[in-house]
Amino acid sequence: MSFSVNNRHNTGGVGSPKIDLYDPVLYVPLWHTKMVARGGTIKNGTGTMDVSPQNLAVGTNTITVTVAGTLIVSIPEGGTVASGTMTVTGSPVTVSAGIATTITTTGAIGNITVSPSNIIRSKDKNNHALTITGATWNSQGRTFDGLDDYLDCGDNIAFDLASNFTIVANIIPKFQATQQIIGRDNGTIRNYLLLIDGDNQANFQIFIATVNYTVFSDLALTLNSGYHITATYDNNTIKVYVNGQIAATPVSATGSIDNGDTSLLVGKRDGGRNFNGVISEVFIYNNRVLTAGESLNHYIQSKRRLPWLA
Repeated sequence: MSFSVNNRHNTGGVGSPKIDLYDPVLYVPLWHTKMVARGGTIKNGTGTMDVSPQNLAVGTNTITVTVAGTLIVSIPEGGTVASGTMTVTGSPVTVSAGIATTITTTGAIGNITVSPSNIIRSKDKNNHALTITGATWNSQGRTFDGLDDYLDCGDNIAFDLASNFTIVANIIPKFQATQQIIGRDNGTIRNYLLLIDGDNQANFQIFIATVNYTVFSDLALTLNSGYHITATYDNNTIKVYVNGQIAATPVSATGSIDNGDTSLLVGKRDGGRNFNGVISEVFIYNNRVLTAGESLNHYIQSKRRLPWLA
């Protein structure tokens, strides 16, 4: 286990546990403007061509090319350049994520449309690509409508957790129902899942040799309030914390959890359990089990970034 000594990442007084937020295998700060997959710039190219506007706003943009030639398009997480009243070579052209892409226009001058992608990337050392379906952005995080909004993190070996790990989520539930926050569970292949049950209680499940081991929180969450939820498994005990405090009777379990070829989803399970509310951050730590003190510290740090947490 490594600890950061950089105060930007830590909290607590002298002797308190320190948590490095950038150590997880998955960290998605959905409240951050960089996680919007929007914006970008248009620049003059190698010729005399000019465009207006120079900077792309949030969402789809139509730009006017005043002189035919080449231009450079940069969008933080990729997208497409499609022709409008003029021709773009290879139209539509896919713009690489975060990389300036040279586009050549041919024929008459006119308008072209630049559209952002629905891909964002996790802010961790793995930089996982996440595909967004619905789940619109606001300053608190991604808003999920409880119907068909979700994020697909893909099926990555980094998400094959074994017997020592931690999952953390900062959420605002807005509807009382069984709804999944994050997990790998398509109803057939079942690994692990963090959810809210029908009693509005945090609920963590893992599967070992297809046996379901579940911890039910003793605390009912209040709708429209923010919560920091931590779930841990250390090859001996499963625990759930809410706002840094143990919130359920631990459950004993031993062995490596099941893993299979299925995507890690945020905001739903395959076939249902769609989340209704806001998910602001999700973390996964593999081979790292947060202690009670570290879970409390993690909550305190989260509250500094997200002051609306309870």
